[in-house]
Formats: sequence, C-alpha cells, structure tokens
Amino acid sequence: MNDLLIPASSVETARKIVRSWATPRSNFIIVTPPLTDASPVIDKLLDEHFYDECGINGKLPAVARFRAGRVQSPETFVASIVSQWNAAGATFNPSNDIGADLANAVRLLRDAGRIPVLVIEAFHRAIRNLTWDVGTALRTLEHSLQLRTVVEMPVKLSTLRTRWAVQQDEPPFFASDFGQGHGTHVLGAYTDEEVARLAVAHGLSDWKGEAVLRLSGGIPDLAWWLAREIQDCSSLDDIMAFAERDAYDICHRFLKWLDGPDETSFTKALQTLHRGGTIKSLVVTLDRHDWAQFILNKKGQLRSGMLGMASLHKMKGEGSVMAYANQIPSSNLCRADAFVIEADSDGANTASPTHNDSSHDDSKDTVETIIVAATCWGVVHGGINSFNLEFCRALVANSPTSRRVICVVPTDESIREDFLGVEVIAIRAQGDQEFFDFDVNLVIDRLSKIANIRYVVGHDLKTGLFANELARRLYARSVVFCHMAYAAYYAMMRPSADSEKKEQEQRTVFAAADAVVAVGPKLIKHVKSILRTTTSRNRSFEYLPPLLSVDPVDEPRPIACITYIGRLGTGPELVKQGYLAVTAIGSALKAANLRDPIVKIIGGIEGAEEQEYKDLVVRQAGRLVSTHFLRFNEKRDDALAYIKDSSLVVMPSVHDGFGLVGWEAISLGIPLIISINTGLYEHLESIGLHIYVGAVDIRGGLSAPDLNDVDVLSAEILKKLADPEKSHADAATLLTRLRQQPTDAIAQFCRQMDETFDGGRATPLKVG
Repeated sequence: MNDLLIPASSVETARKIVRSWATPRSNFIIVTPPLTDASPVIDKLLDEHFYDECGINGKLPAVARFRAGRVQSPETFVASIVSQWNAAGATFNPSNDIGADLANAVRLLRDAGRIPVLVIEAFHRAIRNLTWDVGTALRTLEHSLQLRTVVEMPVKLSTLRTRWAVQQDEPPFFASDFGQGHGTHVLGAYTDEEVARLAVAHGLSDWKGEAVLRLSGGIPDLAWWLAREIQDCSSLDDIMAFAERDAYDICHRFLKWLDGPDETSFTKALQTLHRGGTIKSLVVTLDRHDWAQFILNKKGQLRSGMLGMASLHKMKGEGSVMAYANQIPSSNLCRADAFVIEADSDGANTASPTHNDSSHDDSKDTVETIIVAATCWGVVHGGINSFNLEFCRALVANSPTSRRVICVVPTDESIREDFLGVEVIAIRAQGDQEFFDFDVNLVIDRLSKIANIRYVVGHDLKTGLFANELARRLYARSVVFCHMAYAAYYAMMRPSADSEKKEQEQRTVFAAADAVVAVGPKLIKHVKSILRTTTSRNRSFEYLPPLLSVDPVDEPRPIACITYIGRLGTGPELVKQGYLAVTAIGSALKAANLRDPIVKIIGGIEGAEEQEYKDLVVRQAGRLVSTHFLRFNEKRDDALAYIKDSSLVVMPSVHDGFGLVGWEAISLGIPLIISINTGLYEHLESIGLHIYVGAVDIRGGLSAPDLNDVDVLSAEILKKLADPEKSHADAATLLTRLRQQPTDAIAQFCRQMDETFDGGRATPLKVG
C-alpha cells in the first residue's frame, strides 16, 4: 500500500504495537475518529514484511483478523477466530465451551512457538452480539496465556460504556472486565508537510494546497476529499462555498460520535471556536475529549474549518457560514494560524502569512485580583478549608496569567499547605484561628499596594461577615459561599434558640453579600429560602466543586477496609450518625464473614470512649475486628490517603448540605455509600448517576441508632463487600461519567461573577 495514504503517526502506532508483541503483555485499543481510516494500520499489523522492519520475525505472529460487522453470535465469532488460527497450524476439536475453545487454540499456537494475536475491527459493532463469557475469556487469555489483542473503535471503551449506560441499554459484554489495562492509541491527522505532499500528488497549486490545509486541518478524509474536489475551483471564494455546501454531509458521522446520546455540548464548542472563541471560553473541557489532539492544534485552536462549518449547520447557526466572513478572521474560517490567501498580480491566489492586527495589547491588561478569606490554608478545622484549598488553586489554574488569587488567613500557624500559585498572607504572627473586627484594618494595610481587586470571597459564617466588611472597605464586591443549612440540622444537636440565632446570622451575612454561591443543589434551595424574607436583591448561584486532580485507584483493595469519616459524640453524632455507621459496619461484617477486614473511623476519640466503640464493632460482628480510630489528618495528601486506602467509604448522615468527603471518594475511584438526604446524592440523581453509589434513607435516632437504619445500612455495606469487582467498576464508571460532564465549574463560576458584576472593575482602595 502507498504510505502516502497513511499519516506518519498512524504508521508509528502500528510499529509500536507490533514491537510490543515481543513482550508478554500487548493489549491495545485503537481509537479511530470518523474521517480517518484504521484499515491501512490494520493492514500493517498483518504484513510480514512490516514485522521484519519492526525487528520481529515475520513468521512468528499468528494474527486472526475479525471484522466485527460479521458477528452474528458468540459462537460464530469464536469459530471465525479459531479457523484463522487453524490455518496458522493450530488444530483441535471444537467443544461447546467458548472459553475452552479459545484457550485451546491460543495454547496450541504458543506450544508451536507462535505469537497469538487477535485483531478486531469496528469492535463497537461486535459488542452488542457478544456475551459476558466471551469478554471474560478474552480477558483471562490476555493475562494467563499472553494473548495479544488489538481492537479498533471510534471512541475509548470507557466512553462507549458510559454512553450505553446513559441509554440504559448496556450490552452484557460490559459485565466482563475486558479492556481494563489496555493501552490506547488515537489515530491522528496529517502533518502540514504530509498535506503539502498530498496536494502536489493531486497537481494542486500552492494556494490550493494551503486551502486544503486550512480547511481540513490535516484530517485525512477531509484532506483527500478537498484535494480531489477543488481542482476545478478558480478562486478562494469558490473553494469556501464548495466546502460550506458539503461540510455537514461529510462530517455528519463525526459530529454524531462527537457527543453522547441527545447531547450537543461538544458540537457547540466547535461552533464557538469556529466563531473566534478560545478554549478557555468553553463550558466543556474539549481538550479532554477522546479526540482532543485530532480536533485541536497545539495552541488549543480548531484544526479544521470544515468541522466548524459542519457544527454551524448542525446547530442551525445564524445564517450561513459565509455570512460570518466579514466578522471573523479568515484564519477562523479555516484554521486559526494567522494565514490569509491573497490575489497576486495575474489574478491567481497565493498564500502568505500575516500578523494579528489587533489594537488590543494583552501585555497592557491589568491582572485582576481575587481575595479569599479562610481560617486556615490547609485542611484543619474541617471541610470548608479543604474546599477553600481546592477552590483557590482551581481559580489560579483557570487563568494563571490574568488572575491573582490571595488567600488571607489569621496567623502564621494557619498556613499548612504548599501555595501552588496562590498567594497566602497571614495577618498576625499568632493568636486565635479566626478573624476579628480589627483584622480588617490589618488586611487593608497588607493589600494597600494591590490594584484592581475584583471581589472578596468568604465562607459562610466562618469568614463571610469578615469578607463582606473587607470588600466594603476595599470598594470591591463580596461573594459568600453557603456551606451549611443550619435550619435543617442545627436544632438536632443544640438548643432551639442557638439554631434560630445561627439561621439569623446566616441570613444577615448572605443578604449583605453581592453574590451568594451555594455548594450543590440542596444548599441553593436553602439560600433562596432564607433570602426570600429579606430585601436583598443580590444573586445566588449553585456551584459544584471540580473533581480532584488526583490519580484514582485502578483496582479493588484485596483486603476489605471500610472507612467512616466524621466526628463521634452527642452533638455532630446526631447528624453524621457515626454510632449508626459503627453498628451497621459490624453487622455487615458478621454477614460477610470476611478474613482480616479492617475498619477505620476517622474523627478522633480516645481512651475509654474508643474502647466502647471497639467493643460495639466486636459485638455486632461476633468476632474480633481490627478497628482503627484515627484523628483527622492535618495534611491534605495524608487526609486523602485515608480515603484512597479504603475499599468502601460510608456516609450515613441524617443531613449533609453537600457531602465533600463523598465527592473526594468519588474523585479517588472509591466505592461509596451515602445518605439520600445530601446535596451530593441530589446532584447525582439529577444527572442519572445515582445508580453507581449505595444509597440509604436514614431516619436517625436521638440515642441508639434506629433499628431499621441499621438493617438498611448494613445490607448496603454487605452488597458492596460481596462483589468488590462490581463495586470498583461502579466507582470507576461514576468517575468517568462525571469527568465527561460538560460543565467546567471554575469557568462557570467566573462567568457568573462577571455577569453579576456587569463586567466592571471595582475601584481599588488607594492608601497614602
């Protein structure tokens, strides 16, 4: 085959795969976006001469190539594979055991000194007709008999699994573990040099070759179509009109696979980029899409003008693509590399580079400053500070060159973590870990030389009042986060008068802020409820924290470790239901009959009280259980390590405004059991992902746990412990699905603040 057809990156992919056959494990997924073709790559995988080029003896690989469209049943699938391996010298008598047939064929090939390889094209079409036992057999052969596998499909297997789960039409094949641990190669585009050679091969002039490059972005099928079809075009206008007319028809399948079922968020992102938007302006993380490198260039710009045109057609944009020609730089109609096509003296078109002609000088932009008040730069004093740590770091990461984030804390002792781009200022050397009225003057002195303070952020009753006053004195705006719904739970553990006081304090703080941001769906309802009796005209928004940027676990914990995180005692106990958690964990362990299970209670009790809870676990389990009572860790990484070392996290709260610990568990890929009366569960339920967590309806008890609660919670724990593989798979699927959600939390927060404050800039305080 002429290698002009194959992008060099695809040849390199084939080379890497073939060379890997010399190693014990070689299992790959080739992601083939529509508008490219895996066939030339697959052909390489069956080419003995190519094996020799890769340093592999051409006679060793025994490759069975299967086109998935031919799958009629698991039996025909296996029979076809075995027949191809038979031709390679493996003969045996078939049985009714699919797994045994495959294993016998692989074993015979290995005994003959061959390398068994299975290549499946269009694997997504095969999955519907394959069963769990086929997937399990393939997975087992990969591990036990070193079967090399290559499957080709339009998207990653995890993405396909997620999309079918949305439709609640998941094939039984997905119940197997096939695909876990597979390497992934995404076929790429032509380089600029390869497009130039393609244009020369078609006899195109330089300016037409440049048009092919800008309109196709090197996407193989688009480049070939353009090179073939524009030969008779006499001007750039002709080419643009031609491309616009057929863009949607040619790119239709690409756009169909770009988004999930009934979704258009990524198509809208292409439209935004085509109209001149930037990657930072998108509400979806297009740069994390399976095809990101295929769609975007190294600058994060849209590669192909035709993809942009097709997205406009699909979304039924305002008028035709050409209507934007006078509004958008020509590079945006093609590829945003600052290139225009000009007419030379004899009327032909030539290509020449141009510089961005913009009166706006980025270097003259004033960096905006955001002040955040917290009682600690770290995780001491609870979840609010953990939230603040991630929030501030995400603000910086979202716009590192145009935004300055300063976190103000009470004392030097309040600084416990690395800054990671955030500026942290302690206003006192020592003292109480909270703010006082006179601290406002101290902060103003420290900030006197900082201009363009955009807004000041506070956290509920912890620092909200202080943030409001500081913002007023700085002539800035104030933003207060709502983390707690005191009206929903405080009276359970404190006198009613105290509860009423807390609710009124919260109402006062929120009403005085310019914007109130509630963490999750439950708390936004709380904010609107308490503000409806005030005259405040501020705006309130819901905010969902970004998932943690950490590596999740990749397999279940071999020895069960059940973790409960929360304070134990007569106050918070009634809300967090720690006594219930300990009781139900013990009951579940009795039924599960596990060997050497571990229970970890993170919250901090000691002495006689610790022994009382240990005795409770032992009584409920009917045997000795290794139970650890640990204090809250004061380092972020160590605190997350408690969660990551778990096989299950239990959160049976009567009420939780959001449930940050649960969110952290999800980010780490840890199975979770959570009360349905939490903001986190409400969020998961609203997007149809609640099926991947254990859900319990907790009634609560004033002294001893409610017996029904014990039964319900212990049953859910037992279910998770009984099938750790499924529990882990559910957690992994949930994390994948959440990562694919279209909303970028920080980008949305910043847009909401800009809209609320009318894009204006507060007048900075001038001292001296």
